[in-house]
Amino acid sequence: SACNWNLQEDSSGSISNEKTAIVKNGAAHYSIVYPKNASTAVHSAVDNFQRAIYDITGVKLSRIDDENAVSDGSEKYILIGDTTLPETAEVKLMLADSVHPYAIVAKGKHIVIAATAE
Repeated sequence: SACNWNLQEDSSGSISNEKTAIVKNGAAHYSIVYPKNASTAVHSAVDNFQRAIYDITGVKLSRIDDENAVSDGSEKYILIGDTTLPETAEVKLMLADSVHPYAIVAKGKHIVIAATAE
């Protein structure tokens, strides 16, 4: 089964406001990226997210640390925690001016899940 978010890639490869599949037809379209020196809480969040997607779709998303993530825009990532990728920093700046403790935001080809506190 598909796991869709209310997002969509436009012709430039960026995500807009329609639908994009994290998993479609049994294939993962995204990988999970987390900080290389992630805390126990971030590892737990990654485990829980990966398990939830697996429970919904039967597909286990691959996971890599940010040191091994390709940052040239060729890959689609779900960034969890305070990664070194620039999209995470952009969302963290946005959160600094927000009353919300976390955000899930589409940035370029990535989906960023960030919080004010790790």
